[in-house]
Amino acid sequence: MFKADPNFLKQILINLLTNAIRYSPEGGTINLELIYQPTEVIFKIRDRGIGIPESELDQVFDAFYRGSNADSISGTPGAGLGLTVVKRLVKLHQGTITLESILNQGTIVTLSLPVSEVKS
Repeated sequence: MFKADPNFLKQILINLLTNAIRYSPEGGTINLELIYQPTEVIFKIRDRGIGIPESELDQVFDAFYRGSNADSISGTPGAGLGLTVVKRLVKLHQGTITLESILNQGTIVTLSLPVSEVKS
């Protein structure tokens, strides 16, 4: 049984999809993949946007941190709190979140949330 707070899950997905849209070229493609496994539910969000510099991947979850290239696309305001909130909500669900990114090629966010055992 997959148990997640629906409001928290909604907030997680809104933040991740908003980032994917915000930092992708106009008309670009964003993929959302949902994988159900016996022990976890995995969400993968892939964009083909500006990417995150490799040296900054560990910092993007820090409060108020914005990537050095975040302002390279006009109209992308932000306080640097979206991924911080996401990380904390994922942790509350005992899940994990990872980022893979290549500058100017895109980012893949992988979110894994555990599935609870159903006890009879």
